[in-house]
Amino acid sequence: MGNVEGEKINILLNTGEKVCKIFTPFQVETGEFSGFPDKKRARVFFLGFKNKGRISEVFSQLESELVRMNFEKEKREFHPHITLARIKKYDILPSLSPLNISFIIEGFSLYESILRKEGPLYKILKFFSFRRI
Repeated sequence: MGNVEGEKINILLNTGEKVCKIFTPFQVETGEFSGFPDKKRARVFFLGFKNKGRISEVFSQLESELVRMNFEKEKREFHPHITLARIKKYDILPSLSPLNISFIIEGFSLYESILRKEGPLYKILKFFSFRRI
């Protein structure tokens, strides 16, 4: 989302509260290891998901609500993933077998990125729990 000014934080918090009520917890399974921008020039090493549908639905709902509130629509394609490492210089990733771990996603978080010369620090501003059945 980039830099968000103080008064817009409340819009993010209100939107998160609204969207989390739409969804119930769901199961996902991890899959392939990969990198951004790609495996041969990786700056980010990550673990992807096999079943991206529900995660993508949550993202789409959040994005739709935020676009209605005058936030800019993301130009890049959404790739749900778990970031494992950031690489300072581009590197070629080793070939690794998929890692199949199943777990339940119970909500999502709004983070603040605090940029430091040692590397970014991520602070959770709020966790939004999905509604219970």
